[in-house]
Amino acid sequence: MFESAVFVRTLEREAQRVSPDGGLFYQASIHPEGREVVFYGGHTGPPRIWRKTLPHGTVNAITPPDSGARHPVYDWQGLRLAFASDRASPVPGENVGEIRSATIETDPAMHLHIYTAELDGSGARQVTAGPFQDHRPTFSPDGKWIAFASNRSGETAIWRVRSDGSAAPEPVFIDHWGFRPRYTPEGASLPFYGEEGDRHRIWEVELDTGQISRIQSDDRGMSHGPFMAPNDETILVHSTRGGFWVIWDMPRTDSGSAREITPPGFPMAAHATRARNGVMAFDVKTAS
Repeated sequence: MFESAVFVRTLEREAQRVSPDGGLFYQASIHPEGREVVFYGGHTGPPRIWRKTLPHGTVNAITPPDSGARHPVYDWQGLRLAFASDRASPVPGENVGEIRSATIETDPAMHLHIYTAELDGSGARQVTAGPFQDHRPTFSPDGKWIAFASNRSGETAIWRVRSDGSAAPEPVFIDHWGFRPRYTPEGASLPFYGEEGDRHRIWEVELDTGQISRIQSDDRGMSHGPFMAPNDETILVHSTRGGFWVIWDMPRTDSGSAREITPPGFPMAAHATRARNGVMAFDVKTAS
């Protein structure tokens, strides 16, 4: 098992831990307005999704204790959540102590599906189904679609589904491995990370044409993410381009260079998300 903690950094303050002490808590999503944060994990049992109102609210689990949930994300208006859950799996899901850092390493007999819910976890609705592992959801800016990573094509690739579950999922890009999609603010394309040779790098796929292109500023190291805030022109990633996993801003266009933005005092950091007002959530992982 590894241990991980979630931190939030505002523009006026140093980064503050927002997750409970000990255990595994990571892969946070900040509210678009920066007023709350969700993340997943726990100390024992199935992983749950946790919610904290910023800056001084209590931390509460918002998914039930009898099934696992992971990868929470807000819609662009901050009104709904999407997440992946094993609650409809025919075999038990992973407990916190069994979770690996990458979903692609999980037991294939465990099914994961995409759900939506209110911000307090109520009204959960299953959006995808079947003998698959659907995970890493992300809402389109208009809220009508959810893109996600899935092994529906045999290996993990990018799919999308109507957010109300009214139609079967459809492939976006399944010609090679892809992970953790995120819509751009204009909603026309999806940055994601995928393979190129022996490294992981950031790509972008156009939804209308299926054409993919490299993010040119991602020119070395292993890069994961990505994330774009509603008013961003850059892509937030975590990358080893400087030697360790830390947080970088990368221009989408050919001009410009990547810029490290890891908060002071953190030699390693990952899974950053950023609100309109600049509030950023991220996690710090350590082996145990």
